Amino acid sequence: EAAVPELATRLVWDMEYLGLGLAMDGEIFRKKGIILLLRAAAEPQFMLKGTQTINEQLYDLKGVEQFDKPFLFLRGGAGMNYCADERTVITLRYMYGRGLPMGSS
Repeated sequence: EAAVPELATRLVWDMEYLGLGLAMDGEIFRKKGIILLLRAAAEPQFMLKGTQTINEQLYDLKGVEQFDKPFLFLRGGAGMNYCADERTVITLRYMYGRGLPMGSS
C-alpha cells in the first residue's frame, strides 16, 4: 500500500506469482556456533492474478501489457545462523531485490 499525498491518491496492489528459485549461499565467517553467509538468488515468476486499487477503484492487472510477461526477480543479501545446540539453529536474513520483465517489450 502506498499514498501520494500531494495528489491525494491511495494505491494498493494485491499480486500472486508462481515461480521457481535458484539460490547460492556462501559462508564467509564461522566461529563458536555463529555462521555469517552471503546469498544470491534468481527467481523467474509468472503472475497468476493481480489487482491494483487507486482511490477505491479496483483494476484487474491480468492481461495488462506491463504484467503479461514473466518477471525475473534478482535478490542478494546477507544472513547469520546461530547454532544454539545440536537441534536448534536461529537464522537472521536480510534480502534486497529487483524485478525485471523477461522477453522483448
